[in-house]
Amino acid sequence: MGTNWCMMPPVMGFLPQLRACLALMAIGAFMVWTPDAAWGQNSYEIHMQVATGEDGVSILRVGEDFVIEVSLTAQSRRGGFRSQFYRNYTAPMFPAGLTVVDRSESTRSSVAIVNGRYTQEFSHVMSYVVRPAKEGQYTVGPATMEADGKLYKSGAITLSILAPRAAPGVLLDGQDPDPSLADDEFFQVTISRDRVTVGQPVMVSWYLYSTSRLTERPQSDPPESQGFFSKSLFSQNHTYEMERVQLGSAVFFRTLVFRRMYWPQRTGILTIAPRTVSYRTRSGFLNTGKTENRTSAEVKFDVQALPAAGRPAGFLEDHVGQYRLRLDLAAGSMKVGDAIDLTVTVEGEALMTACRGPVMPQLTWARLEPNGSPAITETVENEEKVLGVWKAKYVFIATTEGQHEFPALSFPYYDPVAQKYMTATTEPVKVTVAPAPPGSRMIAPSNPGTVNTAPGASNVLAPKLKPPAVKDVTGSSLRARFWKGSWRWWLVAAPPLVWIGFGVFRFIRRRRLADVGALRRKAARSRRRQSIARVKAALRAGRHEDFFGECERLLVDTLSEIVSRSAMGLVHAELQQALLDKKVPEDLVGAVLDTLEGLDFARYAPGAVQLATEGPAQLEKTLQLLHRLDAFVE
Repeated sequence: MGTNWCMMPPVMGFLPQLRACLALMAIGAFMVWTPDAAWGQNSYEIHMQVATGEDGVSILRVGEDFVIEVSLTAQSRRGGFRSQFYRNYTAPMFPAGLTVVDRSESTRSSVAIVNGRYTQEFSHVMSYVVRPAKEGQYTVGPATMEADGKLYKSGAITLSILAPRAAPGVLLDGQDPDPSLADDEFFQVTISRDRVTVGQPVMVSWYLYSTSRLTERPQSDPPESQGFFSKSLFSQNHTYEMERVQLGSAVFFRTLVFRRMYWPQRTGILTIAPRTVSYRTRSGFLNTGKTENRTSAEVKFDVQALPAAGRPAGFLEDHVGQYRLRLDLAAGSMKVGDAIDLTVTVEGEALMTACRGPVMPQLTWARLEPNGSPAITETVENEEKVLGVWKAKYVFIATTEGQHEFPALSFPYYDPVAQKYMTATTEPVKVTVAPAPPGSRMIAPSNPGTVNTAPGASNVLAPKLKPPAVKDVTGSSLRARFWKGSWRWWLVAAPPLVWIGFGVFRFIRRRRLADVGALRRKAARSRRRQSIARVKAALRAGRHEDFFGECERLLVDTLSEIVSRSAMGLVHAELQQALLDKKVPEDLVGAVLDTLEGLDFARYAPGAVQLATEGPAQLEKTLQLLHRLDAFVE
């Protein structure tokens, strides 16, 4: 006879359910009260390493900076932990000989789901830029942190610092480097001449030979140069042009990164210290790039004194170069007591800040007074020579009537090209001085050691001045009565007209706010106008990266309006398909994608595009694409 379960007492079916419920409650309590570390929900780690470049190799040498990274990492299977998960972080101990020149902090986060298993990772990365001072073995002590009440410690790392990289020798301009240097990137210094006299300018150039293109402006401080006066030959908008050259069997990108003009100020052995450059390159479109440091050789000059033979009278050692002298007198005829302008100009290829100008004559028939300090201007021509102008102005006052002659001026100097002393002169100037009108003030001529004490009338017009006429105003002629003219009707009609205008304004405003599409199009037009203004400002200022970045943003914003989602996160294949789905022609899609790639390349490749010449054409091309894309914006 089978068992009739329907006739069993209720307690027989209740006991299994009760046992299952109690088991679930016990498991839940166990999971709640068990620490996360026991379950392996949160795990922490601190790791220290030397950051390597994109090639995975890091060779440490004296004088070349490198980066040590300390990663503080937290992993969780449930998520929800705080980003500041650590406490009491202690930086690693750097021994003597390793100097920390910079420090920065960054964060990284990632989420992974593998076979339905969720894992979240969050890291704080402490980066230390270290500069070794001498070769040898160094041990960097561990870094520590606290997390969830426990102390975590990284391992110590041992570094082998090699001897400094051999810098290539100094070359004259036009000479090629030694082919034996083709094994690695190097920093070459060249000079315009090796035989220098005091005051003679010498141009020093630094070339960087790299295996990949530069992605940023190279960074370097001018080297120490005791005994020289120097000036940079680069402008603020200098473009770094990379030239592909072959050295032996290797191909390099040669870039002129620095150029200065040096004027030695004394004789003897003068030295320009080695120069270190920090630069960043990228070999591929998706590579993050690498930062390198290279050092050039020091430059020594045996500066010779100027020859003593043939030195003219009045020569100053500051006047070394090629000069031209000019005298300009405002008028050739004048009256006694008249004052005119006299200008002396010295120009040429020389250090004009050290120019003192010619010696001015002492005249018995006129007075000559300086009119302010001399004006000095310097310009750089073709980044190869410095041209200057020294201009002094004088007030020329005739004191004696008759036919006179302003004597010729002379300016002795040493020409380093011709290697001899020369003198720049002016022609004498004939001056006719007529008698002064009766009662004129007489001015004494310019004599050294004397002061002009001639009496003169002061404010001769004072007795003839009269006070202005003054008329008292005792009343007003404005007696308008508003309630007896047309003003009365305007004042009566003003309040209802204002209320009617306010109502019309609110009605139009509500209609415009209700049109969401029109508001969105208006906001897009406003953003485009602002972006175009930023593009033109960047073009005028010569900001290479900002110009191409704003052009790219213009296209991306319009593409986002067409595909109805952000185009920034789409790869090219996805963006191409989305545009084709919106019925955009294939030729237009191809032109847009090619333009985006070109803008991205030009943005991170300084020197590849001449902004001053090709920038306006690129802007016009971008605006034409925007005009064609506007037809597909919904």
